[in-house]
Amino acid sequence: MLTCIAHGFGKRGLTLYPASVLFALSRVPKGSDPFSRTRAQCMLSRILLLAMPLVFVVGCADNSQSNSSSGNENSNTEQAAPLTTGTIQVVAELNGGGLQQEGFRATSDALQAHPNLRGIFAINDPSALGAWRALKQADKFDQVTIIGFDGQLEGKQAILEGKIYADPIQFPRKMAVVTVENIVKYLNGDDFEPVQLIPTAIYKKEDALSDPELKALQKGGEDDAGTEKAKKDDAPTEKNGTIGYSAMELKNPFFKIIADKITEEAKKQGYDVVVNDAERKVDSQSKHIDNYIAQSVTAIVINPVDRIAIGPSIRKANEAGIPVFTNDLQCVAKDVEIAGHIGTDNHQGGKLAGHAMIEALGDEGGQVLVLHFKQANSCVLRVQGFTEVIDAHNKKLAK
Repeated sequence: MLTCIAHGFGKRGLTLYPASVLFALSRVPKGSDPFSRTRAQCMLSRILLLAMPLVFVVGCADNSQSNSSSGNENSNTEQAAPLTTGTIQVVAELNGGGLQQEGFRATSDALQAHPNLRGIFAINDPSALGAWRALKQADKFDQVTIIGFDGQLEGKQAILEGKIYADPIQFPRKMAVVTVENIVKYLNGDDFEPVQLIPTAIYKKEDALSDPELKALQKGGEDDAGTEKAKKDDAPTEKNGTIGYSAMELKNPFFKIIADKITEEAKKQGYDVVVNDAERKVDSQSKHIDNYIAQSVTAIVINPVDRIAIGPSIRKANEAGIPVFTNDLQCVAKDVEIAGHIGTDNHQGGKLAGHAMIEALGDEGGQVLVLHFKQANSCVLRVQGFTEVIDAHNKKLAK
């Protein structure tokens, strides 16, 4: 077996790299998490870029062992099989954080490891817009199609402008209305479905062109015309109690819509609403719940910052006899009692995203990046639905 040396001329002159280093970076051990695998590939790409314009590999250990990493980053397959035309490869799942800046960083790294990307599925609009910024900076926007999720106003605007191809959209106002309805039913002793999932709908440019919300935005108007009138007309004189709502993050427009709509609908039923912003911090949300208990609120609504870590605080509310409702994000901690959950059918939405990606990539198929956020159960379900559709598509092509 020959000793392999990669060498070239970079900005600092002759650069020597033992091929064992490059080989190790290109072949991360089995069982490694996908983020580690992609970071290794990014490092390998950067080493090669530093040695440009001349990069050579001298010698070879064994041609039968010289295969590049291919396919899903979670795969344990060492030798990639030839791909059928039209196949869609999920080459990486990276943490997009649900934020623009994190989506930008993850996409920038992925483009170095996978320069031939053709598609990106982002678990929400902010990370999708971060991906768009990275593509624009790398001059690859025309090469890559982005599928987002949420249908926030900024996401809809991006679809109208052609930055995002499509979104499975959620309905936060409906979620807020049903949340208040279920609280009232619970307090009145009426029956209701303890878990209600609202299906998403696919949203593309043709939908954006006729969207009254976007038209109102373009005219400088409000998207909730008549809301103030409804507040005045429907507000009852009798006060029935107070609802505490701890939002995951109010700077996210999605949760701001939910907060405003819960406040509006609760007022119609005679309830005041105390709204607090957890700012993605479990400790902050725990303090909110403690305060609600101290105030003896009638009911508590939360978007769990962490689906497990918030459990002890919910148990305190259970012990105090205050019903807890979750909205959008579920709590899966053990030994807690959730009076009701209202959310999106995220698995169904992920499937819609998968079908949109297949449509967008067409007969060519290609490599796809997933911008994930595994801390949220909703995002896990979205990616599950997406990959199920992509896997079924690939199996159909292979027949």
